[in-house]
Amino acid sequence: MNLLCLLLQFEDVIISVAKECMPHYLANYLFQLASSFSKFYEKYLILKEKDEIRNSRLQMARLIGKTLKQGVHLLGLDVLDKM
Repeated sequence: MNLLCLLLQFEDVIISVAKECMPHYLANYLFQLASSFSKFYEKYLILKEKDEIRNSRLQMARLIGKTLKQGVHLLGLDVLDKM
């Protein structure tokens, strides 16, 4: 639930960055989002769960990935396709 609440803060962070000209707010938010997802990924199974749970977790992971990619792009950085 905390991860989803953090995800919903993206728009507010963008507005804050635009109003205050503080891009480090976005960098900090992206770091928190990535860290929270990493902890979630370590704690909960995604691919080994039943269909409904697996699908909802995959959708959440996809949305988090999309948010991270968009945020990094807004900071003017390139996003790697693979590591």
